[in-house]
Amino acid sequence: MDSDDLSEDHLKMMEINKAIWDAIIPHTKNEEDIVLTSAVLLKSAIQLYTLSLQDEEIEEMLTGYALDAIPALRESFDFIIKRTIN
Repeated sequence: MDSDDLSEDHLKMMEINKAIWDAIIPHTKNEEDIVLTSAVLLKSAIQLYTLSLQDEEIEEMLTGYALDAIPALRESFDFIIKRTIN
């Protein structure tokens, strides 16, 4: 994969991310809504993974990459929230 492919993949990911956020923002009015919406998104992500990954690969994705990414995701999201509020 060359840098152009990476840029195209990154742009596509940003486009998908924006579409998802546009769809879920109305469902995040309170903590209960956030938890329910998160559960639906997690379930949907796992369902999508089952289309192309084996169970062991999904488990590795969730217990490896996803868990390891939580601190960085929280930090970047906190930065976005603080920047938006200020």
